Amino acid sequence: MPYFVDGEEVRHYLGGMFEAAQQDPVAGAKLRAADLVVRYVFTDPDVTMTVRLGEPRVEVLSEDLPTQPDLTISMSADDGDRFWRGKLNAALALARGQVSIDGPPHKLLKLIPAAKSLYPIYSDLIATKDTSSS
Repeated sequence: MPYFVDGEEVRHYLGGMFEAAQQDPVAGAKLRAADLVVRYVFTDPDVTMTVRLGEPRVEVLSEDLPTQPDLTISMSADDGDRFWRGKLNAALALARGQVSIDGPPHKLLKLIPAAKSLYPIYSDLIATKDTSSS
């Protein structure tokens, strides 16, 4: 059974992580420095989110905006949850086909400095769901 009940939960927790990171001085600065538009395509449940990382702010964009992403990252929502908890090895997941990337690899490298700074933000955000799911 998938960890997330529906697409709204995926948006709330995974999208909410990026919105919360905007307020964090370290994570927000690292995300804005990436200067990318990243489309996340999650499955089970199916949801697509586009996140703009750049100045003046990090934002999760409305689905109806025709924004062209620099990168598209596809994975199951459960793998997204595991990644942001620091429990999914990205290189191994790419090699196994659990995660796929569409876009120039050098742009993906711009995200790496920000990733670890998001783990505690996601952990704090998801703690309420973890508590209610137990």
